[in-house]
Amino acid sequence: MATLTNSPFIDAIIGGVVASLMFFLAMLFIRPRVKISGKICRVGKVFRIKVVNCTWWMLKNPRYTLEAHEPRPGKNFANNPIKPLQPAPLYIDKYRPYNPTNSYAVRFSYGMPEEYLTDERCDFEFVFIAEHAFSNTTICKKRRYTCDDIIEGKFVSGKSMDIIPKKTPCKEAKTSPMLNDKKSRFKKIRNRVFLIIRFLLSV
Repeated sequence: MATLTNSPFIDAIIGGVVASLMFFLAMLFIRPRVKISGKICRVGKVFRIKVVNCTWWMLKNPRYTLEAHEPRPGKNFANNPIKPLQPAPLYIDKYRPYNPTNSYAVRFSYGMPEEYLTDERCDFEFVFIAEHAFSNTTICKKRRYTCDDIIEGKFVSGKSMDIIPKKTPCKEAKTSPMLNDKKSRFKKIRNRVFLIIRFLLSV
């Protein structure tokens, strides 16, 4: 009589669990992973959302939509689609840390109507869908924005989602005289210290 530890039934269960675990780890490794910017970057009248492919394979058939949720009387909202300024790319390149072109990071541009920007109750919903080129698995991610999430400036290149804010001329005019004054004071103090040191060495 076979013992319980040597039973083929127990071996089959253990083998099935191990195979399932290996399949889960493999799918976890090759599943598509993307990052969507938490802010909308504004450059003049162009509004951009950045998407980065974080996998080591290309993403094919990317689709994306942006909708404005405009408030209506009562508690209703109207879902108004916003058309992109450029057609969707055929693919997004695979991620490589030393990719000089940064083709794994794509910026999707939109033209935002002004009436959506003046109403603080209005928000925006961005949906991104793409397929993994190796496993054919599909990823679908959604990000919601408000008017406070719109920053005028420029996205940092590469994988970073940071935005370099645009400097206004009035701020530069206010801060530049103070900086110049501090630099001139520092030069005067430095020259006095050098004169004192020279005098002490000559004595």
